Amino acid sequence: VASGTLGDDSLVQMSALAHEVLMPILTNSAHQEAWSDVKGKLEETMHAFLGQTYVTVGQTHGQTLLPLPPIDMSSIRIEKEKLHMLETAIVMWSKQIKGVLRASPQDLLRREGMPGPLAEVTFWKGKLRDLVSIDEQLNGVKIRKVLRILEATRSTFGSAFTSKVYKEVELARREAADNAKFLTPLEPWFARLDAVAEFDSIMRVIIPILHLLVLIWKHSKYYHDPDANWAVMIRLLANTIITKGTAHLKAARLFAKPPDAAVAAIKTVLVVAQRFKTLQREYALKAQAVAPAEAWKSITTTIFRRLDAFIARVYD
Repeated sequence: VASGTLGDDSLVQMSALAHEVLMPILTNSAHQEAWSDVKGKLEETMHAFLGQTYVTVGQTHGQTLLPLPPIDMSSIRIEKEKLHMLETAIVMWSKQIKGVLRASPQDLLRREGMPGPLAEVTFWKGKLRDLVSIDEQLNGVKIRKVLRILEATRSTFGSAFTSKVYKEVELARREAADNAKFLTPLEPWFARLDAVAEFDSIMRVIIPILHLLVLIWKHSKYYHDPDANWAVMIRLLANTIITKGTAHLKAARLFAKPPDAAVAAIKTVLVVAQRFKTLQREYALKAQAVAPAEAWKSITTTIFRRLDAFIARVYD
């Protein structure tokens, strides 16, 4: 029995142990005589474990790491069995990259809790970092070597990957960079929104945010999808109104006030919520001037579903 210490980053330690200790033992010919009948299965299982551990380490750091096949690629000529391993790696990379490309701000609304607008800025910055990392890996020496081997062997996996995935990653990277650049100036306003202490003053922060949002809509190259951009941001802002409105109407807080003041607090929440819906329509009309009018039809019935439910609950 061997004893040791696992630090804070135990996954990295486990990955290093597997690569530097376990894998050399398994691939040592002197040790393989006793398990020659299961040698292939053991190596295959270990390779899969190493690859998955590498991917998981990246995920814990918010990064997509593309695992390299554990074979010698010093020569363009390669055995059929090893060629299959390269093609399997291509399939895995494609799956990982497609997951990153599919990520959308709409995913924020499917999470538990009530994320606010800062979550979208964080999303685009995180997606940009991930895509930059993927782009660097795709253009690195090792992955380029894999693709050259596949090209030399006339494998369809390599050509399909090169012709499609590289372009998709570059386009997505440009979109993420542009959106992160334009949304970053809103961060101080989102921070001020989170810091609002008096609920009846929240519109003093919301109005400048909507104005800036229209300017982004006008000048940004990519921030033009009413359903994926505008509607998501409005729903995230609505989440903040609901969160702060709920805090404003806490039972202990209301019952500590005189009846007239408690009723006034409830009316304030209703007025602010309705005012936000009115302002959204006004600023949406301004944004529609620089976007196709028909693209806005799909968001009108769902954009305030959660806020309307909150308003109904307050009325009750």
